[in-house]
Amino acid sequence: MDIDKTFLFAALIFSLPLAIYISIKFGTWFGEHIGNFFWFPSDSSFIYQPDYSLAEAQVKRGDYPKAIEVYRSYAEQFPRETAPYLRIADIKLTQLKDPLGAVAELKSALGKTTGEDAVSLLYQRMADIFWNALDDQPAAMECLKEIQRRFPNSKHASAALMRENILLAGREPVMSGKVIVKK
Repeated sequence: MDIDKTFLFAALIFSLPLAIYISIKFGTWFGEHIGNFFWFPSDSSFIYQPDYSLAEAQVKRGDYPKAIEVYRSYAEQFPRETAPYLRIADIKLTQLKDPLGAVAELKSALGKTTGEDAVSLLYQRMADIFWNALDDQPAAMECLKEIQRRFPNSKHASAALMRENILLAGREPVMSGKVIVKK
């Protein structure tokens, strides 16, 4: 009887570290692969996006060239993002009063952007600038027609056609969600 208790005690003492080691390894694997299915995924499954606060801080300070520089660095780090190009164009248009520079920025973004939504947004924004800031209605219409050519029978083509009809009807153009009153 004493031998059985001694053997049991020795087996427990020697197998306890092995059991702990195995449970840690299995628990880590279980937590990473199975637990993520039910709870939160690991950091490796997240898509990182730029935090524009540094660039916006420069805009708030009035240091527009520095803000543009920071936005350009974001554009290099995140080439699929169109927001940096749109924001640079907006700064050039509204703060630096350079509508041609804004259009040039958007045109350069077209070469780096691939998605339908992004390309359509860039052309729509160029149409805004041509129509409102440069008073170049033919160029604005050409931007809208380009959307229709690139993405026929799509929601973007429909939106561009509808906007083209509104502009041709002589209604006030819409820029960034606000009605711009032309003088």
